[in-house]
Amino acid sequence: MAFACLSAGAGDGRGEECSVAVYKAGEGEVTGEGAYRAGDTVRLSAVPGEGRLFAGWYEGDSLLSMDPLCEFEASSDVHLTARFEEASYRIEALSADPSMGGVSGGGIDARYGEEVALSAVPAPGYLFEGWKIGGATVSISADYSHAVTGDAEITGTFGPDGAAAFLLVLSRDGGGAVVSAVPAHALGGARGEWAFRDFATGEEILRAQASDEEPGASVSVPGGAAVAVTYAVTPPGGATEERSKTAVIDSEEVKRFSWRYREGAWYSAVTDFLRINNKSASLDLKMEFGWYYGALASGVARSEGYGEISGYVDGGPAVAALARELSARSSGMSDLERVGFALRLVQSVPYADDWEKGASDYWKLPAETLWEQRGDCEDHAFLFAALMREMGYGVVVHYVFCYGSDGGFKTAHMAVGVDVPGGSGSFAEVDGARYYYCETTDTGSAGWLGSYGVGDVPGGYVVKKTYVV
Repeated sequence: MAFACLSAGAGDGRGEECSVAVYKAGEGEVTGEGAYRAGDTVRLSAVPGEGRLFAGWYEGDSLLSMDPLCEFEASSDVHLTARFEEASYRIEALSADPSMGGVSGGGIDARYGEEVALSAVPAPGYLFEGWKIGGATVSISADYSHAVTGDAEITGTFGPDGAAAFLLVLSRDGGGAVVSAVPAHALGGARGEWAFRDFATGEEILRAQASDEEPGASVSVPGGAAVAVTYAVTPPGGATEERSKTAVIDSEEVKRFSWRYREGAWYSAVTDFLRINNKSASLDLKMEFGWYYGALASGVARSEGYGEISGYVDGGPAVAALARELSARSSGMSDLERVGFALRLVQSVPYADDWEKGASDYWKLPAETLWEQRGDCEDHAFLFAALMREMGYGVVVHYVFCYGSDGGFKTAHMAVGVDVPGGSGSFAEVDGARYYYCETTDTGSAGWLGSYGVGDVPGGYVVKKTYVV
């Protein structure tokens, strides 16, 4: 910001000493005031105190600027005022499901540090489960006093009542958390049992009996985990009632990918002929566990989802973050080189059979493949297709049959086609566009010898069906 500060005592020329003084009205800090020579650049900065907002630079009663960072040329003595005001924040209270219960107390503006009283009333047949901010439970009390520190959207959550109804409380503990389960009702002679499992692996963490003396149960877990909690209540001579909930302990992890690729150089004729990947790259991708959990819990079909292939290449924030990084790194490449660059990264992801997931067939979403850093043919294909779509290229997914040298059928397979300028080799034409074949699963191609690049089809591979995504 630049403005002219005109005060008494103007200097006669460049080099004359000028004074810049700032009076603070309200709580905040100012830097940059002091003695300058005429012609020097003055840089002032205003930082509001806790719960305050910067309200502008003033000369007398005249507002000069609302920008907290200002810059001008010293020409005379200057006397300014930096005004700071109390911040006002918007507090909203919402019901996650109005049919289960209502909330009150939100929809107001409040000052920093004020307490806003919120109330929740469940509908008949339901109970209040807790107040949440950004997915984290902040209170399980129906009457909650919220200390204002900023804008907030606070959601009241409800669930069906019943003998097995319970509340789930998450308390952060360093990088991890303590997950506590509290029953909504006393057992009263019934038998109760808790089971805590790792949501991703299914591994049991804790199994414990509930009693009126020790009704609840809790476990400590590291960050980057999801815990599925089940509570079963069996009354004497009655049927068992069971409820389940999942607690997500978010964290950020860095996933490293390393691969080789081919890029144009003075010796390209040699490397192209020998299919040598003449460059190397590595990338650290910051991923939130919540992205992975969201994919795990998405509810998509885990096999034979051919009718909804496009749903598997909706990459979400994980793929968007990776696409941004790849786009930045390949900004000086041709389109063909850029697609090849991304293809080599996907090919570098190790192959893993679906039996690792306890199933003969398990279609992963791209966030799962990135987090676990392994997958089989359709997992590689979905990841690459999602990346290409995020980077602005038209893509198709190929359903492929693989035949042996004797002509006998060996297995079904998936690959990708990309509509890329400058492509050559094998392609499928759909609605006038050429989608060049990309073999996404050949992990060896991300090493020194890039056997399969854009347009290369392995021997015995025949495309049987193409899906536009």
